[in-house]
Amino acid sequence: MSDTTYRDTPDQTNSRMPGGVPFIIGNEAAERFSFYGMKGILMVFMTQHMLNASGEADYMNNEKAKVWYHLFTGLTYTFPILGAIIADVVLGKYRTILYISLMYCVGHACLAVMDVAPELGMPMKTWLIIGMFFIAIGAGAIKPCVSAHVGDQFGQGNKHLLTQIFNWFYFSINLGAASSMILTPILLAKVGPWLAFGLPGVLMALATFVFWLGSAQVHPCAPRGVEAVEGRDLLARGRAGAQVARAPVPGVRDDVLGDLRPDRVGLGPAGREPRPQVPGHQLARVPDPVPQPDHDSDGQPDLHVRHLPVHGQVL
Repeated sequence: MSDTTYRDTPDQTNSRMPGGVPFIIGNEAAERFSFYGMKGILMVFMTQHMLNASGEADYMNNEKAKVWYHLFTGLTYTFPILGAIIADVVLGKYRTILYISLMYCVGHACLAVMDVAPELGMPMKTWLIIGMFFIAIGAGAIKPCVSAHVGDQFGQGNKHLLTQIFNWFYFSINLGAASSMILTPILLAKVGPWLAFGLPGVLMALATFVFWLGSAQVHPCAPRGVEAVEGRDLLARGRAGAQVARAPVPGVRDDVLGDLRPDRVGLGPAGREPRPQVPGHQLARVPDPVPQPDHDSDGQPDLHVRHLPVHGQVL
């Protein structure tokens, strides 16, 4: 996929459904089947089916199983941050979904191998932890990419179809999740862990292969985060702007700027002590006294100081 040609925008003249959308939706339906099918039997497996390296029962109690279950869930909803960064900065959404789906398949393969682990002299718990870790990465890292990748396929000519396609998109998610949560517990009870965990893995592998087959019809937007990384001098420019704001203003005395300068917010005029702060009030600067001409009783001009009220002044 290294020769993938990126376009900044989809075909703006296409008024029909983009050809790559069914491949994306199919991959998402299989992914949800895999995730919820595995998660739906995880507690039952840890408390009723775990074996040690000798093939003897090594069941977890409910409290310990809950710790592992919630740790897995927490990691699953933490890895979307990593997936979003990888998609936006490095790989783009298409290749992130494709590569992380392969890790998903590895995780399910590890869970399926648990059934024969005691015969190899290994406890099931080792394969369980490895499988859970890979699935947490897969489910989490894919999560922020898929729905956004669907939207990337649409331009001005077919954006009116977005509501329709997202209805099908979320229908496929619910269909995959609901069907797996019905089927996998039956497989675990009737057949065993190898099929209960293996079937979701097989479907995930098949969906990943189909997703790859549709690469020619999928519009893979470039990793847009690269522009943000290349523009990392924004912080430096912001600091430079702050330095400019602190620079003296030609023709204006520093004591006039005083508390208008960004580096003197909350202070009095330059060279003076900070003004006392009154809780709940905002102090307004009182202008310097201005001599005002007036006339006294003998008709001669007189000078006195007139203090003008300032809006917001605390008296």
